[in-house]
Amino acid sequence: MNINNENIGRVEIFDFDGTLVDTQLPDTGKPIWKEKTGNDWPHIGWWGRVESLDLDVFEQKPKEEIVEALTKANATEGTLTVLLTGRRKKTPIMDAVKAILTKNSLTLDEYRFNYGGETGDNKIEQMSNLLELYPNVRTMTMFDDRVSHFEKFN
Repeated sequence: MNINNENIGRVEIFDFDGTLVDTQLPDTGKPIWKEKTGNDWPHIGWWGRVESLDLDVFEQKPKEEIVEALTKANATEGTLTVLLTGRRKKTPIMDAVKAILTKNSLTLDEYRFNYGGETGDNKIEQMSNLLELYPNVRTMTMFDDRVSHFEKFN
């Protein structure tokens, strides 16, 4: 989409894990990994590992009610849709997130990843950057499953 910064009056932001896509949590994902691969989970962490997004191991289905909101936002003139995830800006992770979105026919205008720091703080900084980039924004809506972040977001 060819976006004119001055025509954007609304930004709708979608978190990835647990919001736009029902990705696996570590507690449920690690046993699935063992069942499907025959191996124990090979890492200490979860969210920073591309394997946690493996489409050959996990079903990564979109959340329909959020997809409806995204579809509506994509069809609304003057609205910018943004994926803003706490997943780190590392090539294999970015590629895996985009592959899941593509597999589920989900498109957004911008894709933003955590470039360092605590997820909530990073998202606030990136939202501020969006407001600078799109000076005519009057409304910003955030779809996120982490209720604890909303006080910061406001």
